[in-house]
Amino acid sequence: MKHDDDSRNPQEFLDLLPQAKNGKLKIYLGGAAGVGKTNRTLEEAHQLRAEGHDVVLGFIETHGRAETAARERDLECIPLKKVTYRGVTVEEMDVDGIVARNPEFAVVDELPHTNVTGSKHNRRYQDIEELPDHGSM
Repeated sequence: MKHDDDSRNPQEFLDLLPQAKNGKLKIYLGGAAGVGKTNRTLEEAHQLRAEGHDVVLGFIETHGRAETAARERDLECIPLKKVTYRGVTVEEMDVDGIVARNPEFAVVDELPHTNVTGSKHNRRYQDIEELPDHGSM
């Protein structure tokens, strides 16, 4: 004998599970410093925004190049997080700030960077590993 309460729709069960918003990760590699990875990344950020996507800059390293800094123009930047270590204040990417902002795309430069002691993660690549789970990349 079958009871109505015992029969459930499988989708109702699946709806109870947390749904991950898996983002995509795109990495630009270059054979040497100064070959244009950051500039290409910023060009793509502008293209995505022109197509109507929600794009923010999580961290961009201009290396003091005026032409690179100019490419950041009118793109929203997530403010950097200030971390004090041994009396010196350093600015690092704010992973929690990016997650809280929840953009469709977050542009992050300098993946091999070592974060200052006291940061959320030791390395920037570890910072970005967190973003696709929140839908940003």
